[in-house]
Amino acid sequence: MSIHKEAQRCVQLQFTTVLMQCKVHAPCRYGWSLGLPELQAGITVLEKERRKPNFGNAGAVNNLLSATAQRMEARIQHLTPRERVEATPTPQDIDPETGSSIDPAAVFDDLIGCKQVPYH
Repeated sequence: MSIHKEAQRCVQLQFTTVLMQCKVHAPCRYGWSLGLPELQAGITVLEKERRKPNFGNAGAVNNLLSATAQRMEARIQHLTPRERVEATPTPQDIDPETGSSIDPAAVFDDLIGCKQVPYH
């Protein structure tokens, strides 16, 4: 096995571990059941976090779950107590950028001289 493939395998193993941490810690700590879309949103957030210095799996997962709880609480505050108990996080609670799309025409809007760039 090449060094590159071994490194890829190692990274995949780390993310599998992080994914399992999310799957295990969320139900235990918050009483949530996370499905595949929620876990994929979590992986997206953790992938961005991984590029930062001092990244740590456990700390990143805890921060992600705390931020998710805050966004979810803001989303469900108008619900009845019974509905609030039954609520679970959505992918948007985990990653607010989930489902957001960038207008390709807007990419060059703030650049001088780019109004004439053809968009295809």
